[in-house]
Amino acid sequence: STTTKYATTTLNIWTGSSGSGNVGEVTKGTAIQVTGKTDNGRAEAIHNGATRWFTARYLSSTKPVSTTTKYSTTVLNKWTASTGSDHDGEIAKGTAIEATGKEANGRVQAIVDGGTFWFTASYVSSVSPDESLNHGYSSGLDQTNAYVQAIVRDVWDRYPAITTMYGWRRDVTPDHPAGRAIDIMLPSYASNQALGWEIAKYYQAHAREYNINYIIFAQRIWNIERDSEGWRWMADRGSDNANHYNHIHITTYDE
Repeated sequence: STTTKYATTTLNIWTGSSGSGNVGEVTKGTAIQVTGKTDNGRAEAIHNGATRWFTARYLSSTKPVSTTTKYSTTVLNKWTASTGSDHDGEIAKGTAIEATGKEANGRVQAIVDGGTFWFTASYVSSVSPDESLNHGYSSGLDQTNAYVQAIVRDVWDRYPAITTMYGWRRDVTPDHPAGRAIDIMLPSYASNQALGWEIAKYYQAHAREYNINYIIFAQRIWNIERDSEGWRWMADRGSDNANHYNHIHITTYDE
């Protein structure tokens, strides 16, 4: 007679209740059939037809939630729910949290310090704030303002097809030299206009969250101050790059 328990982390498969002999590992979430016998902090189990032992304190009756490691990109409240103002302290910038995959009302659910909390989604990223944002051929992203950097992290998380973005650079216009603009480059842009519009319209919908002033894509511009006019046509500048067919340009307000 056995009872099902679950490994709450990667565990060695021990051949006895003591000693260092082991025959491999099981991953987090593996179902273990325990017999009820414990000795020296290990639990006996029937595993793959043989009697084996596992560290007892890492076995649970509840299957662990599958999580993904994310990082806070600034100081964040530990909200107790996806809505409301109740919170239980803060986490520091750069804190690793285990995101469960649930997201609601602009917050993501994650496990930290042994508890389940909610955090503002736009400041949670798979990229640590101590890690350069310049993946691949990207450049100038670390020299942008906090709003642009939040957009960059969100793009890396949300749109894996995007591999190149440009931020700060010397330019004839003030946006890029001021560190308040980003160019999100489209791969195979001629056949990827639908992805471009998906990205452009997503950040249009979240403009206030990211402090966005205007967005340009496919020779059209949208400005938050002229929101009621929608996407407006721009004059032909002579090339797909100048007309923003191969990238989405986003300019934020200054901090």
